[in-house]
Amino acid sequence: MNLVRHKTLLAISLLCLFCAIASATPVNGTLGFVGPGVLTFSTGSGAPGTNFIDWCPVNVGPQPGDNCGVNSNGRGVLFVASTSGSFTAVDPFNSPGSIVDITDNPAAPPPYTFLGLNPGSVPGFLDFVDPWTYTVTQIEPQTCAATATQVCTGYFQLVQVGSSVSVNLSARGTITAGGDISPFTLLITGNFAGTTIPQVIAAATSQGGIFSNSWSGELKATGAAVPEPGTIAMSVLGLALVTSARCISRRRNA
Repeated sequence: MNLVRHKTLLAISLLCLFCAIASATPVNGTLGFVGPGVLTFSTGSGAPGTNFIDWCPVNVGPQPGDNCGVNSNGRGVLFVASTSGSFTAVDPFNSPGSIVDITDNPAAPPPYTFLGLNPGSVPGFLDFVDPWTYTVTQIEPQTCAATATQVCTGYFQLVQVGSSVSVNLSARGTITAGGDISPFTLLITGNFAGTTIPQVIAAATSQGGIFSNSWSGELKATGAAVPEPGTIAMSVLGLALVTSARCISRRRNA
């Protein structure tokens, strides 16, 4: 009986070791970044299917003419401003990255990428010096009770802060790092000084759009170690060994 127990304990120990090796490493922490400018505009008074977000350097798109003046072929530039957790070792401060220009028009005109309010998938929406793949799966619709200092419309939440308007966009997605896929939430904020919410909405839904000379973002990764298929299989085998050993022990004691 003791020999059986010893063999069972050895098998369980080995399985635990294999489980530890097979578990993927999640991505956790926060990644802050800033951009030199963004142009938001509509070609149809803000109606769905007509809205565009063009990050600087700007493209020659449906509505060129903001203050960036550089063709970026569908992507804007950003720079890492802060890191914590998993990002600290792989994303140096002030290192460059990029973000995809998007539209809610399913027939997205080049160089824009379609990303509506419904769940979807845009791999490489964000790109940093690290080797990971950042996939946005949904831009979240904004809902709030309209007041004199807060309005929600489509992608955006507009908040009046003194003489400035803060425009917020939030999204969800995943980070693929090796064999692990970790979820993240994303908040991007543009600030418009010396204006009001009605003025920002009127400008954004005009043919020329509205330009912000800077914006910031924060990505929060909340990955948790998830057993890989091989880990689950070995765990089942370990349970079977334990059960078998108990049965043998009971028979011998009978």
